[in-house]
Amino acid sequence: MLTERSKLEICVKKGPLQASMASLALRVEAVWALMVWAEEAKKPSERMKEGNPPIPPRRESLHT
Repeated sequence: MLTERSKLEICVKKGPLQASMASLALRVEAVWALMVWAEEAKKPSERMKEGNPPIPPRRESLHT
């Protein structure tokens, strides 16, 4: 996962275009994770059949 420091290192080593692309990739990954979470939240689960509310899936932190 890219951190602010690693984005800065990319910018220094490879230039601002690669840093922008890395930042965009990070945002796309975050949006994808939200889309997957939303799809999982829509699915009926065994918990719903038992009368318990669904538990949303765990997401990895973007800042690790």
